Amino acid sequence: MGLIAPQMPSNLIRLVIGRSQAGCLIGKEGSIIKDIRETTGASVRVMPVEQTPFSSCMSESDRLVQVMLKFSWPQRI
Repeated sequence: MGLIAPQMPSNLIRLVIGRSQAGCLIGKEGSIIKDIRETTGASVRVMPVEQTPFSSCMSESDRLVQVMLKFSWPQRI
């Protein structure tokens, strides 16, 4: 009998991008970010400035992008 791993572990990725790049990620009326979500199944958020934690590696013109991926581990029987 093999081990069974959890079904839906999550991975959280945070990216720092320039403010001008955030618009490119979002796309016109949110079309690009919506396509990324639908294609990958990931949760993608460009965090509002007021919800961005302080970090010495970010400037005032940077934005924080949060990506949460879910995937299934192969099961052994």
